[in-house]
Amino acid sequence: MSDDPAVGNLKSSTISVLLVEDDDVNALLLQRMLSLWRFGAFNIRRAENLSAALLEAVQGGIDIVLLDLGLPDSLGFDTFVRMHEAEASLPIIVLTGMDDEVLAIKTVQHGAQDYIVKGEFDGASLARAILYAIERARVRQALADEHDLLRSVIDNIPDQIYLKDENSRFIAVNTATVRFFGASSPEKLIGKCDFDFFPRELAAQFMAEEQALMHRNQSCINREAAITDSDGNSRWVLTTKVPLRGHNGNITGLLGINHDITTRKKTEEAICSLNAELEHRVAERTTELHKAVARLEGHDRARAEFVSSVSHELKTPLASMKFAIANLLEGVVGPMSDPATEYLRMLDTDCQRMINTVDDILDFSRLESKTMKLHLSKHPLDRLIRRGAAVLKAHAHTRNIETVSSFDRGLGFVECDALKMVRVIINIIGNAIKFTPYGGKVEIGLNRESAALVIEITDNGIGIAPQHLARVTEKYFRTGEHISGVGLGLSIAKEIIELHGGRLAIQSPPPGRDRGTRVSVSLPVTAPPAILIANNDEPVRALLEQQLRAYGYQVIPCADRDDVVIDLARQVKPDVVILDVSTSGICEANLLFRMKADLNLQGIPIIGVVDGIIDATAQVILNGLRVLILPKPWHEEKLLDRIEGAIRGVSLFNVTNT
Repeated sequence: MSDDPAVGNLKSSTISVLLVEDDDVNALLLQRMLSLWRFGAFNIRRAENLSAALLEAVQGGIDIVLLDLGLPDSLGFDTFVRMHEAEASLPIIVLTGMDDEVLAIKTVQHGAQDYIVKGEFDGASLARAILYAIERARVRQALADEHDLLRSVIDNIPDQIYLKDENSRFIAVNTATVRFFGASSPEKLIGKCDFDFFPRELAAQFMAEEQALMHRNQSCINREAAITDSDGNSRWVLTTKVPLRGHNGNITGLLGINHDITTRKKTEEAICSLNAELEHRVAERTTELHKAVARLEGHDRARAEFVSSVSHELKTPLASMKFAIANLLEGVVGPMSDPATEYLRMLDTDCQRMINTVDDILDFSRLESKTMKLHLSKHPLDRLIRRGAAVLKAHAHTRNIETVSSFDRGLGFVECDALKMVRVIINIIGNAIKFTPYGGKVEIGLNRESAALVIEITDNGIGIAPQHLARVTEKYFRTGEHISGVGLGLSIAKEIIELHGGRLAIQSPPPGRDRGTRVSVSLPVTAPPAILIANNDEPVRALLEQQLRAYGYQVIPCADRDDVVIDLARQVKPDVVILDVSTSGICEANLLFRMKADLNLQGIPIIGVVDGIIDATAQVILNGLRVLILPKPWHEEKLLDRIEGAIRGVSLFNVTNT
């Protein structure tokens, strides 16, 4: 943890813990966790309800309380309040199954040392949380004691000490000041000024002096003054008045100190000594707090690194399982029975959900640490939507939910990180499926509005209550009857969309409907990628041009001659060049070498259209020049995949007939 002696003592000694938990299984689990802590021992006393816990607290001998908020005789925030009121100095960690951010903040604001959700910790982290809580409570009590000590010292100093506002009215006084004015309590002086106690001439002198001091930002140090106390006795005092500043630097009032001249030396020495001691103690406490903050920051860093490491470790086996399930469904090992197929689809859905959750956790970690990087490239948004919807097709099928996509192709392009945008779409569609009842319907639409493309995902599910609508994109917020998930999907989707310059909006119910939810994602449109097609085969070139124009690509056709291709590529600077490549690759080698040697052209991805089997020599040439292959005849989807992969920079340099 740290070199703090107090914390070190806690680790090596036995800590008495009052566990307030009515569930036997949870209680045994917590006891088992704490019993494995290697740095010290925990003596656990258990209470199964709040009444028993209050009796244990009164009897004493407890270092900390682990408090469940859902007990047989008490529930929620009231449970914490009653426990805290029973023994205010006893540190309390709320350890509950209620994953409620509002409740967590409320309990911490009212004195809880921590708020931990069951199932989200291990024994080591719980033990450290206990040690930290005890240490924080000790530091907090020490600071409170210091405050009480300081107030006691001020009240027992025989000098008059008071604070005045900018109108010279008292706002705080000590006991000596109360006695001097003959008041029964400090409250009798608050809000009054010198005109209420001194002769008018003397009061006017004091006020003029104080106003001048505040306006000129000057101090009056040890000025002798003749005053009369409440008994009519004249006294000579040394008065000190110092302007006070607020957080913004403006003068808000002044501090005044009056003390008897006969005890001046003694009083001055006492005040100097006291100030030095207080400064030393404040410095010590400040150092302790800095150490505590450093420990907590280190713990947070370790937690984030742990989450990231575990998430990455989970992705590999999940991907392997999903690949194996896909092979089984495709009949790689032979025909599967209908029940087996249904089970495999269920497993595929669960694997995808776990992969999405792991990706959410990783994205959340990157967003929090400001390390998320976007790999931007131009893509047809309708293709990304269909790709995301296809991932969730099996999941929707298992719940008998109809997913309807109603939009045309070629509506426009967006500049985005394709993988992250597909995940955003998966998160939003998955959320719609999650909150749509069995046999329901999810509609997916895409419209072009001026300079933006708008995705609309509409369900006929349970909808969102009006009081929750503004919070559904908050981290960890969950609503409705569904308790699955970690409450990060929409939050992450919103942040990723905004990183792309877009906007996410939610309506529940959608306009013209009495139930359901509509999530709209607006993304700025970008200019379509330019594709240079160099091919002398007119039917092939016409087919390529037709298919690409249908999706909105800007197509530049030309004859397949070296100089023409080079000159045109330099002029238009296309995003992709499509060439006709022979199976030997010899005829095109000169053109390919010239393009890759040209500093203005070498970064442009090239796709080679091949008719037949490529020989070994051509494979070496094309692989070395990083040429993507599109074999004839091709399916339109394969062409679009090659184009998008080339633009995105995906390494798909396989020159075989795939």
